[in-house]
Amino acid sequence: MVNRVKAPLSYDKGSFLPFVKSIKALSKKRDKTVAILKLLSYF
Repeated sequence: MVNRVKAPLSYDKGSFLPFVKSIKALSKKRDKTVAILKLLSYF
């Protein structure tokens, strides 16, 4: 039973990795723009 649960979970993680990486890259870009906007709003 435990093996049945672990196998699909590990498969999902493997298939989601590129998706997660692209999301992280997008969020990093967004964080930079948000930080710049915050700095601009202070001045």
